[in-house]
Amino acid sequence: MFTLSKRSRAGLAGLTLLTGVGLSQAMPQAEGHAAPAAMNLTPSGAVSTQQFLKAVAKTDHVSVPQARQLILRQDTYHRTLTAQQARLGKDYGGSYLDASGTYVTNVTTRRAEQVARAASLNPRLVPYSESTLSGVVKRLGAVKTDRGVSLSYSVDAPSDKVVVNAAPKDKPAVRRILAATRTPAAMVDVRTVTPSRATGAPEFQDDIYGGLQIGMNSPVGQGGSGCTSGFVFTDNKRGSQDFGGEYLVTAYHCGSPGTRVYRGTHFLGTTDSIWNNYRHDWTSVRLSQSDSTIVPQPWVYNSLHGVRKVNGFIHSSQGDTVCHQGATSGFRCGRVAASNVTFSSGGRTVTGLVKVAMADEDKSLPGDSGGPWYTRELTVNGGIYAYGIHSAGDQEQTNCSGSQVCLCRRRPVCIQNYSYFTPIQSIIDDTSGELGILATR
Repeated sequence: MFTLSKRSRAGLAGLTLLTGVGLSQAMPQAEGHAAPAAMNLTPSGAVSTQQFLKAVAKTDHVSVPQARQLILRQDTYHRTLTAQQARLGKDYGGSYLDASGTYVTNVTTRRAEQVARAASLNPRLVPYSESTLSGVVKRLGAVKTDRGVSLSYSVDAPSDKVVVNAAPKDKPAVRRILAATRTPAAMVDVRTVTPSRATGAPEFQDDIYGGLQIGMNSPVGQGGSGCTSGFVFTDNKRGSQDFGGEYLVTAYHCGSPGTRVYRGTHFLGTTDSIWNNYRHDWTSVRLSQSDSTIVPQPWVYNSLHGVRKVNGFIHSSQGDTVCHQGATSGFRCGRVAASNVTFSSGGRTVTGLVKVAMADEDKSLPGDSGGPWYTRELTVNGGIYAYGIHSAGDQEQTNCSGSQVCLCRRRPVCIQNYSYFTPIQSIIDDTSGELGILATR
């Protein structure tokens, strides 16, 4: 287990660990540990901000000033929604960015509608809550599929339904699953997709902060497989033998429990046998004390503008602009297309993912798995808010119509690139709040 030196403990003592929903505050970052010389840890700056906005503008096909307004509007909405989440409670039905560029908040009762309207959250009354639709996704995803059948399920906020994506040949399997689970037709929208790859299934894809290449089973460049580091978490259950212990989170499919993990030639630790979830495709690397130069930090690396501080984490809404750093593909952005996505393919099921539409030239590549997904904070200190860790990527022939989020240039039918990530909240929920993301302000 990784333990901190006295010097490190003093530096990290003031940190507030973010284990709850939303934009929690945290104390300044640990002192006494600089970032690698090659990294730029400037918390803000016109040059890096401009580069970031150019990347967002490219993704959304808008101007740089429009990209700035988009990110600021997104930040304001999520701060307000987070502040009202407890009052909305079980009546919350999800949220999304509509075609006019306005955020819409789904609610299921008049009481929640009044709460949302008073907070300027643009409420919309719908039949089904987010938790109800998420339960349907979970129930459908629990049904095993035959070999060769690939289905995905997700919550679609604009239609207030569960979307089932299936190739034409798999439609009979969908009908059987809906009948077996007694799912009302009014709650489901079955959409036909044509996979652009033969399998029809997503292709699942280093040292103590996010966005860097990590080697699985052997040092980087010496054989074995490679993935990307996600975010640093810490055990915050006082009284437990691991209290204060640090864990690096990455994708489960990168390495089963006990896999040795490296950053360059430095041994970081092994994937943990307790803190992981196969169905949510995340695992943790229990950081080792074997290398005294290894110190966990609340940062993420970004190939566009260096290292940025992690301010906390937030939830995504459909239509949000989100960005990712992969060890192979580098920095790229997209827009949230669906939430609570379940993949069921050949007997394997992965649940609770967020689906992101990517531009034509932006694809998930082998080695990107486990990397951080986040949004840039423009209004506070230039840090970032975490969304989740990278899981997979695929392509679909998509009809860009209705509520679907499309970033491909050829319309209305095109081959749309998608990426998928496991949200931070899933990791916290899986550990009953015992693991919290390491953050600083």
